[in-house]
Amino acid sequence: MAYYYSGKSNIKLWQYSLSRFKRLVFPVWIFLVFFFLSIFIFEPVGFVDLFTLKTIISTFLLGGFGYVWIIKVFLIIAICSPIFVRFIKYKSGYALTFITLAMLLVSLLVLNVSYEFNNKYLLHFLSDIIFPATVYGAVFMIGYKMLGLTTKEKLFIFFSYLIAFTLCVIFYYYMMGRLSGPQYFKYPPSLFYIAYSLIATFIVMWFFERFLPFKKLPFIIDFVSSNTIWIYLWHIPLVEYFRRYDVPLNFVLKYFIAVFCSVIVTLIQVYLIRKTKNVTLNKLFSG
Repeated sequence: MAYYYSGKSNIKLWQYSLSRFKRLVFPVWIFLVFFFLSIFIFEPVGFVDLFTLKTIISTFLLGGFGYVWIIKVFLIIAICSPIFVRFIKYKSGYALTFITLAMLLVSLLVLNVSYEFNNKYLLHFLSDIIFPATVYGAVFMIGYKMLGLTTKEKLFIFFSYLIAFTLCVIFYYYMMGRLSGPQYFKYPPSLFYIAYSLIATFIVMWFFERFLPFKKLPFIIDFVSSNTIWIYLWHIPLVEYFRRYDVPLNFVLKYFIAVFCSVIVTLIQVYLIRKTKNVTLNKLFSG
């Protein structure tokens, strides 16, 4: 989207891709340096197993012990976004619905086919690049077009995915003999989970439009949406601490603590960085 909204025809795709890489990956690398350095210095018992060369290298490559894989997805979608935008720019909400549903069905085929190959490089290419580009690309397309859609088009998308979700519930009940929630189909994301997510997103969006018609977003919502990456990064050690030390707290309380603390740390970080008035530091430590 940044590529499209820049409106600069002289910006080449490779230049845009490099800028997205710096914007998305550099903050992660900075965080990981602090993260692994802290493990090296303080040697917390529950975390020392992460301090291996293999884990460190794979994590810097956006794999490793988890969490940072989503940054790889962000990067893939950011690089592919000009193609997605060009493809659906003049499409109606009705056409968009069928296109994205088709993409999600194709993603299931890609995932199943990828496991049939003995070539590990082809397997990684299909499962780690093509699959997320297809699944999250469909979500990106809907998000990109959302503000320009009519009410009828939005309702058409909503009910189409509601039908898809219902069919998935029935199908998996028939296959598994029990009701299965969409969370079981989150990794890797399937049509079932994406349909559920889009339905929930539409409901939340309509709730805000109906009951919170702000002309300007409240500070906290604006801040969180503008600093998602760092809030996400700071939540990692907290969630891992709860998991590795088996902290006996209610899930809701642990969730609140993780969100609250990561937002506060990011708030302090952004405040201190902005005081420096350094453009490079502001790009790296906010967003």
